[in-house]
Amino acid sequence: MYYEGNLRQTEKLDWAFFNGGHGNVGSKDDFKFYFSFISDLKQAVGKAMQTVPYGEGIDPSTVNAHTVYLPSWLNAVAKSATDDLREKYGKYYGFEHAVPSNAGMVAMTFYSYR
Repeated sequence: MYYEGNLRQTEKLDWAFFNGGHGNVGSKDDFKFYFSFISDLKQAVGKAMQTVPYGEGIDPSTVNAHTVYLPSWLNAVAKSATDDLREKYGKYYGFEHAVPSNAGMVAMTFYSYR
């Protein structure tokens, strides 16, 4: 929820190289890339939330509780958003492992706070 704001605050500090603890040492240009990715991720998640039907992948005759619907829908939204982003970002390190969970977190944030 605070990731983009934290990056924007960090970007304003006086530094030449950044080591965020994962991956390579980066530059201010890398922050521009991340802001572009975050924007694209939010757009892909928003689109998926509007197009993926609630209850996607659930057979109501096989469940006895409503609690399965939200996590299943969020997973379907995350998959759809990841699929939409794959052409542009799929070649980047960690895409297949990180983006589905990142998309799920964005979807949960949108669902909870918007």
